[in-house]
Amino acid sequence: MVCECDPPVPLVMCRPKGLPTWYLGLCRWASGAILWLVLHAGAAAQVPTDLQRCIEEAKKENYDLVIKHCTLAERLPKLTGVDQQIILYSLGSAFFHKSNYDQAIEFYSRLLRLTPSDVSVLVARGSSYARRKVFSRALEDYDRALKLDPKSSFTLQQYGLALVEMKRFKEAIQKYSDALSIDPKNATLFQDRGHAYVEAKEYDLGIQDLSEAIRLKPAFAFAYGNRGYAYFGKREYDKAIDDYNRAIKLEPGFAIAYNKRGKAYLNKGMFARAIEDYSTAIEIDPNYAEAHANRGTAFNAIMDVDRALRDLDRAIELNPRSAYVYANRGLTYLMKSDFRRALKDENIATDLDPTFPFAFYARGLVYFGIKDYDRATQDFDRALKLDPSFAVARQQRDRALSSKKSR
Repeated sequence: MVCECDPPVPLVMCRPKGLPTWYLGLCRWASGAILWLVLHAGAAAQVPTDLQRCIEEAKKENYDLVIKHCTLAERLPKLTGVDQQIILYSLGSAFFHKSNYDQAIEFYSRLLRLTPSDVSVLVARGSSYARRKVFSRALEDYDRALKLDPKSSFTLQQYGLALVEMKRFKEAIQKYSDALSIDPKNATLFQDRGHAYVEAKEYDLGIQDLSEAIRLKPAFAFAYGNRGYAYFGKREYDKAIDDYNRAIKLEPGFAIAYNKRGKAYLNKGMFARAIEDYSTAIEIDPNYAEAHANRGTAFNAIMDVDRALRDLDRAIELNPRSAYVYANRGLTYLMKSDFRRALKDENIATDLDPTFPFAFYARGLVYFGIKDYDRATQDFDRALKLDPSFAVARQQRDRALSSKKSR
């Protein structure tokens, strides 16, 4: 890890170079910065044990021990201002990495009362708000940070990540472009902008950026994974699988790549390979809701309805806000001719995401199954209004209209 800080700042909050997208923390503790901290907290022999352990465990990224010793250190009498900053930052960072974002926000906020112009703490708190999906507060912190340092490519990157989560892809792309104008050789920024292009369904531009990321950083597994996703969007499944293979070779524990390769196999009709990939993703991450949902879809494809339901039930336990999973479980109940449960799930799916065409298509199929052709036609029309290229929905609408006439 190389930090753009000279000399090292007190809280080791410099702008990281080359961080992967998923790493929203700040620059890791570098040996030189730790030495700076120790010298400014007092000679090593004079540092109280819990404060010393707080620093040491932070360097090792042992977050449970960071929380233990920094919490005890905070109770020590006569702490210097620097000591307090070390403790608050360490606790904020530890809680962030433990996914306790409310606690992280609390400690970063306390730190900002001591150092209100610290850009890196603002970005850290903004990233915590973003993880909590409190995006308005996240953007406020990023805006404040950019007023203090308009040339921070890292702040612009984090801003872009939040905007992607908000599905504001055009704005995200602009933030990444601004960051690249400052740091034009940053592979991670090309990867992030490429991902935003892909999410915006501008697949060719995405592939261009992701290929540049790979050129700059040949062992960039995440970039291969996202380029595979771009090829998947273009329905070039063999190219997608090739990129997922490369990503997995570089990162054998890359659950997302297994899951997405499974989707490519599924679309090629290679159901056994798809199930195998989904199962591997679940072995790596048992709480991976999307992999459970996708494996359930694959089981449906081979008419193994009971195993499909088990996976879809588990996916809903893990992510009860997914319209996609409810829509698929509804279709699974439809396969069992359980129309009541099927309709209940499809109603939940359309309520959760009224912009999701597949949910209306799926509910249309349920209405068709109970011979309510008027409602079936209405739902197929709504699916087509949301996605005019939804050819199967058009076919099913015509079928519903024909069935109504032949009654």
